[in-house]
Amino acid sequence: MKKRNTIIMLPVLILIAVLVAVATYIHNNPIIKNPYVQEYLPGTGNIIGNVDVEEFESHGEAYAIGADKDGHAVFKNPHAARKALLRDYKDTIKECQKSGALKGTNFRFFNTDAAAAANLGSDAFFIDGFCDIYENSYEDFSYENE
Repeated sequence: MKKRNTIIMLPVLILIAVLVAVATYIHNNPIIKNPYVQEYLPGTGNIIGNVDVEEFESHGEAYAIGADKDGHAVFKNPHAARKALLRDYKDTIKECQKSGALKGTNFRFFNTDAAAAANLGSDAFFIDGFCDIYENSYEDFSYENE
């Protein structure tokens, strides 16, 4: 009887472990709705906004900015940008979370007022700009065309 329970439970435990691994991967690497497809050159073609590409790239190659098909600024590789931000600004991210300026590590919302009130400094405002660009990779912009 004990051997039979083990035979049944082992595949169930393996399945649960695989599901947890897949969910963790998807959480850390969400599906990019708006991938980089063109260079971001403000004032040209269909480019929207005026993002300082050089400012982002001065923080490292992982922060390279491009544009999606509609001209919104996106990271050329948002997964690499997120990984670099978590590595490069680990302490500032923690301070932003403590102050309420940043919720979690999904980088889809940043409260600039909370960062200013907590006097978090220029690194926090880089994270704010990062969030604006990062979310463009995952946002659905279809509402703009309605």
